[in-house]
Amino acid sequence: MKYLKSFNESNQFITNPDEIEDMLLRITVYAHSPHNDNLINRITIHPDGVVDVRGDIVIAQHDRSLNYRLPIKFGNVTGTFHIKSSSRLTTLEGCPEKCLHFNGYSLQSKNLVGGPKQVSGDYYIMESQITSLEGSPEIVGGNFDVRGAYIENLEGSPRTVGGAMRCSECLLTDLVGSPDSVDRFLLYNSAYLTSLEGFPKVVRRADIYLFNPKISLLQDSKVIHPSF
Repeated sequence: MKYLKSFNESNQFITNPDEIEDMLLRITVYAHSPHNDNLINRITIHPDGVVDVRGDIVIAQHDRSLNYRLPIKFGNVTGTFHIKSSSRLTTLEGCPEKCLHFNGYSLQSKNLVGGPKQVSGDYYIMESQITSLEGSPEIVGGNFDVRGAYIENLEGSPRTVGGAMRCSECLLTDLVGSPDSVDRFLLYNSAYLTSLEGFPKVVRRADIYLFNPKISLLQDSKVIHPSF
């Protein structure tokens, strides 16, 4: 199709409504839910080509236009914006500015730049190639989960997490850059961790399971909230 060539060459988002609808049907799948029965009837295309979605949307199909980034710019998604592991995105550019939940699986991007700026529910990044949390929202209303990533520090984390923050199976050596406030802090399988410096200032509950004899909880106890 001509517009695919134009997109690849110009690196611009598609703005023609007919082309947007055609592309959406190619790069998305439908969850078995009444909300997802007819995607085209659940979208609003603005004059600048930005697409709002009522309900959930799942980006999953193998398509050459997904080799780099989304060919469509999303605005507000009232449900979950879900990027499945079959996608080949190397950047989150084009993701919605605002969504209820954000799920990213096996992302090829190195950071979260271009991802949602407002997430009122959960933000999940699983088994991805990210090495930095740069681009995270300032506030996540629900859980913030970055399991299985290659991050070496928490710089760029949200400042407030309304639910649990889980950073497990990562390459962290300390907790510098952690949110200022979380409801629950979960840390598992952190073999590289040698210090709890940077632990969140406010946390209602902490579950920390360490597998590194080099770290002394007593030595770092001054940074632990009394509820720990």
